[in-house]
Amino acid sequence: MQQTTNLPFYQDLRGNRLQADGHLVLFGVNMLLVLAGYTLAVRFGFGVLPLVRAVRTALAFGGLLWLLLAQIPARWPRLPARHARLAAYALAALATTPFAAEPLNAFGRWYTVAPFWAYVSLLAAHMQTRYGPADGLRRFTALVLCVYLFPVLTFYLQGNPFARLNIYGDDTRGFYSNQFGWASAICMAALLDLRRHLGRSVWRQVAWVVGLGACAWLVLISGSRSSYFAVILSIGVVVALGRGVSLWARVGILAAAVGLSFYLLDAEDSALNLRLRKTQQQYRTEEPRVRALKTGFHVMETQEHRIITGIGFDSFLESIRILTGKPSVAPHNSYLEILIDTGALVFALFLVLLVLPALYKYIRYDVPRFSLALPLLIIPYFENNLGPGQYMFFPWMFLLCWYMHDARP
Repeated sequence: MQQTTNLPFYQDLRGNRLQADGHLVLFGVNMLLVLAGYTLAVRFGFGVLPLVRAVRTALAFGGLLWLLLAQIPARWPRLPARHARLAAYALAALATTPFAAEPLNAFGRWYTVAPFWAYVSLLAAHMQTRYGPADGLRRFTALVLCVYLFPVLTFYLQGNPFARLNIYGDDTRGFYSNQFGWASAICMAALLDLRRHLGRSVWRQVAWVVGLGACAWLVLISGSRSSYFAVILSIGVVVALGRGVSLWARVGILAAAVGLSFYLLDAEDSALNLRLRKTQQQYRTEEPRVRALKTGFHVMETQEHRIITGIGFDSFLESIRILTGKPSVAPHNSYLEILIDTGALVFALFLVLLVLPALYKYIRYDVPRFSLALPLLIIPYFENNLGPGQYMFFPWMFLLCWYMHDARP
């Protein structure tokens, strides 16, 4: 493995030649197409999504074949073992499809999503082998920053971004307010992680400060509670444990975050105050997403075999509607939806094979330099499932596969 830490994330050194890492660039295009699908759906309706989905699927399958051709000749004896944990979860999830209310539909959804899991796993293996843990994470962080700056720039390039202190529930700027908050939280964490690679360039330092401030403002006015939580943890990790962060930088980051928060708390109509009031109200009344999850758990309690089998892979809305005779909203909770869809045993496999090893290795090795992991693990708790069209599917799945391929003990 060659040392390429000083190269831009999209470039690779092959012998004495500098080339673009096409696998990484293609992965970035796939992530960007997911975001493009969201903004096109908001602007033009859901009729445009089949076209976006077809393009994204074609590129992902092309990337999958490319990675297979690149990895199989050199590493065929090791290839199955490297992906065994993900394969075990995928096959276990497949085994739950006959228990869905519409088994063929559930199988079709599994058949559609499984190649995307394989694609992301192969890409993570490629980056671990080619760059190693430190440079691989830096490249991934820079790529995620470039992609998720798209919603942030979309917001700031439309009208006066400082005219309102609350955009919660607004979808007039191409994305929903939560999606602006998620993207900004991701970009903030990525910027905090990349601060050590800025060098002494004044314009880079200025751009970093401006970018961090712009993302912080958008997080606060978005009203996204998951983004608030992710940013608080990211800033806490950088201030308390960040490697190579001066005392003045720690004080400055913390003071800016606290100052912006108090400024918005002082404004009665700010998103921060709105979400505080709404959270208190939801504790008293119970929001629809909580009721949806309770309905799912009630089905598992009344039909006890579903504690083991679940209600079918990626079948929450369909199975709940058929089994209870009542429509349901999406629960917007990736982890609990996986539990209800696939049952306790498969969910335990998901945790033991993918999530817990990622958490263990992240805490043991990468906390001081990789705060981006926090929004990638936290925000999906408020998202949906493991489908490739979900807002954070690609970076979330990459993170789980990255640590799955990490050879560190």
